[in-house]
Amino acid sequence: MAVVKTSTFGTSAQSVWGKDKGRAQFLMSALKSLCHRCGVLREKLVLLLTANEFTLDELPAVQELMENGVSHWFSTEDRVKISNAVRSSITHAGLTYTEEVAWKFFLDNVRENLRVVLLFPSLTCLPFHHCCVEFPSLLDSASLFIDVQWTQNVLIEVATYHLQAAGLFEQSATHSLVR
Repeated sequence: MAVVKTSTFGTSAQSVWGKDKGRAQFLMSALKSLCHRCGVLREKLVLLLTANEFTLDELPAVQELMENGVSHWFSTEDRVKISNAVRSSITHAGLTYTEEVAWKFFLDNVRENLRVVLLFPSLTCLPFHHCCVEFPSLLDSASLFIDVQWTQNVLIEVATYHLQAAGLFEQSATHSLVR
């Protein structure tokens, strides 16, 4: 599992997996920490999970995050601390501070700043198949990007089509560029 921090000044990545024992609890703890960073510090983060890094035991936490949000992950004490931590951001945004407003502000920041990416080597691999069967609502609440290997002929066709549609080059120049 990697966390990628994005900003206008560049991107940094950090691997955050723990020991094999208690990985599901570690993932939940890491997700809470990411939510805090996104909601309080307003960092833009991407959680990157590849198919060989997670097991089906760990996906319920990710599914819960994507479907239901994170409100129930935090105790009353945590909520008060978070509400106090975002107090200055709330007043700076011109809002009147209340705990309810602060909590909504935090949740909105998490939703806006945290992205989860699940990478599978192919659509026919076993982890993807299990994910579809065991967690259909996880995939229902996600955007799927399928990156298939294109043959050279298909790449040439697509590139030619887009270059011609742009109208920047003559047809002979377009063919020269593509090849």
